[in-house]
Amino acid sequence: MTESNPYSAPQSEAGIAEEDYQPTIFALNGRIGRLRYLTYAMLYNIIIYFVLGIASALLIPVFASGTSSNSAGLYLLIAAFYFPMIALYTILARRRLHDLDKSGWLLLLFLVPLLNILLGLYMLFASGTHGTNRFGPQPTKNHPALWAGLLLPFIVTGILAAVALPAYQEYVARAQAAQNLPFGD
Repeated sequence: MTESNPYSAPQSEAGIAEEDYQPTIFALNGRIGRLRYLTYAMLYNIIIYFVLGIASALLIPVFASGTSSNSAGLYLLIAAFYFPMIALYTILARRRLHDLDKSGWLLLLFLVPLLNILLGLYMLFASGTHGTNRFGPQPTKNHPALWAGLLLPFIVTGILAAVALPAYQEYVARAQAAQNLPFGD
């Protein structure tokens, strides 16, 4: 005989709790929320621009002669760089769609003009599903370092602007002063 006490705590099965996991930046599977999606995309951009800058500094002198064999090699090098980059961003976007409980095949809408804008806005502003969905457990709460990673490019740009603007203004002043000098001096 089971007793029914209206004042007792509700019964639950022990050990069954909503699980969540800590996403990593270069994982192939799993879910990521809006903030992680933006932060990881920013960090990917910083890494890619850094690598591209170094590669350009090293390879532009090699390909500067302009012969057709050099041009073909340059195009192959560019393709070898962009295909992994596109794969990286595709995996990132697929993980974001999985957080929205949508299939990664929805990424094909990025190939359709105007729908790609709507899909991008949806991925940026739509809230992910709560709890476990068919693509895995919910990601853990965001760490404050994610905000720092998102704001890092803006901070670096601000510092560079604070240094570059006075130097540019000084350069313009010297150029204007040099234009006002007579040619014989």
